[in-house]
Amino acid sequence: MIKDRQYNIGLVSIMALLTCLTIGAAFIGESTQDLQTFVSLRGETVLLYGKGIYAKEAVDYALQAIAQDIVTLLVGIPMLVYGAVSKSLRGRAVLVGGLAYFLYTYVSYCFLLQYNQLFLVYVSLMSLSFFGLWHNLPYLKGELVKTMLEPVLNRKSYIIFQWLLALMLSAMWLARIIPTFWGDFSKIQLAHYNTAVIQVLDLGIIVPLACISGYYLWRKTPTGYLLTLILMIKGAALGTALLAMIVMLILKGSAVSIVECIVFTVMIGSIDLLAIRLFMKLPA
Repeated sequence: MIKDRQYNIGLVSIMALLTCLTIGAAFIGESTQDLQTFVSLRGETVLLYGKGIYAKEAVDYALQAIAQDIVTLLVGIPMLVYGAVSKSLRGRAVLVGGLAYFLYTYVSYCFLLQYNQLFLVYVSLMSLSFFGLWHNLPYLKGELVKTMLEPVLNRKSYIIFQWLLALMLSAMWLARIIPTFWGDFSKIQLAHYNTAVIQVLDLGIIVPLACISGYYLWRKTPTGYLLTLILMIKGAALGTALLAMIVMLILKGSAVSIVECIVFTVMIGSIDLLAIRLFMKLPA
């Protein structure tokens, strides 16, 4: 029978190799076509990236994917490696949070990006992160997490942040979605994609989880402490990726919403600070 540590080291090794493959494909590859402009089924003018594995993506989407690839390599993989080799509660928490980040990332890649040669790699990374979470979550016991954090954690700040996060994500995405009810697709910016995958993940999973996590933390249950720990660490990694996307879009001269940039920057700074504080309170 494969031992826990061997399982995690093997899992992370495979995921690291596959992630490096996706990074290489994103940066290696000549232009396959000139930038093409066409009108989507919804009447939106779309400019394609035209280079490498993201050649058929809209320019802004391709730039965001490249930024996220960089963060996955420089932040996501080190999180998994640290978690796999560590024998501490802190390491296990980082591993679970990192796997949650990978699951969110590659679910979005599988269902959002245009079909390309790395499709099976995206599916593999999604599947590996899911079953990695399935394996590791039972080891991250809620009672133990509560015992370690309850004496030192300021619950109020984490409860308020998670509820504010749910509120801000809901308000921001619904402001884009609701106008589509009467045919205005300009704000949701679907380009040539079928549906709003990120909004599906956020409104369908992240928002409810943040609400539930805050509620259970308010009730001082082990589930509340456990969910808060996972969401904070996963959120810090994803927040770093979002910040990289914003910087990439600004550097490339893409049009960005100043309001959304400010909201995301405040959210990212807050979640990074709260995640670091939580991480430092776990025993090493």
